[in-house]
Amino acid sequence: TDYKILLENKDYKSNVPKKEIEKFERDMKTNPDVAAGIFMSNESGIAKKEDFQIDIIYNKPVCYLHNTNKNIDKIKIAYDIVMAIVNSKIDLSNKEIIDNLNQTSSEIKRKINKCRSQVEKFQKSILENIVDVDKMIFKVFSNFNIKY
Repeated sequence: TDYKILLENKDYKSNVPKKEIEKFERDMKTNPDVAAGIFMSNESGIAKKEDFQIDIIYNKPVCYLHNTNKNIDKIKIAYDIVMAIVNSKIDLSNKEIIDNLNQTSSEIKRKINKCRSQVEKFQKSILENIVDVDKMIFKVFSNFNIKY
């Protein structure tokens, strides 16, 4: 089944203000053909929303994304999450289910941040090794009076 997803993209230098969130929520309500939504901010956070926060608006899943310019993969992940929720046909008016989704979204965010941190640490280590190897090569060439 094909579903329509409302995508809202903002480009604020500071947190996207509450009025923009309220407009998005109204758009979710006034578009009954929309099954889900993703609200993104390119270069900032979103007021009173966590990164990857999942809310249910009029029984439709929405995901809020911060700083998508720094990691565009977040958009695909958010799409996969909201589509999984839509395709599951679960009762989104059930508070227990919603609480569970919010907990899961927090866990996803923690895991993504952990992965990012590990990649940055690995990248730093590899660059240090490259510099060390370059110095070793320079030393070997210097010992034989060969220009490197």
